[in-house]
Amino acid sequence: MSNLAEAATERRRHRRYPILESGILYGTDGPIDCQVTDLSASGARVRPVDAPPAYDGRCRFLLARLGLFDAAIRWRANGVLGLDFDAAPDVVAARCAPLLAAENQATSVRTALLARIEG
Repeated sequence: MSNLAEAATERRRHRRYPILESGILYGTDGPIDCQVTDLSASGARVRPVDAPPAYDGRCRFLLARLGLFDAAIRWRANGVLGLDFDAAPDVVAARCAPLLAAENQATSVRTALLARIEG
């Protein structure tokens, strides 16, 4: 792992879970459809389907199967945005648990099926 990747990992407060989920970002530019590519107890990484919003700061984010979160855009790079949720991490983790459990179970099933096909 590079020094840059190690430094980024050390800054993270909570484990990230890879996920593919739909979301809508609400801010001053109106609603923007997004794909969520990872999720943690403190935020999410999202990729806007069209152009990313021009603003930074406060927003609301609707995560398709989990509902609405108050958040802030904390970073942006290459068309990807980092959101920081306002709610306490334990509250976010509890809300996200059913989705993450289902996603992890699906990943385990895919892995097992691929192993049987390839083996």
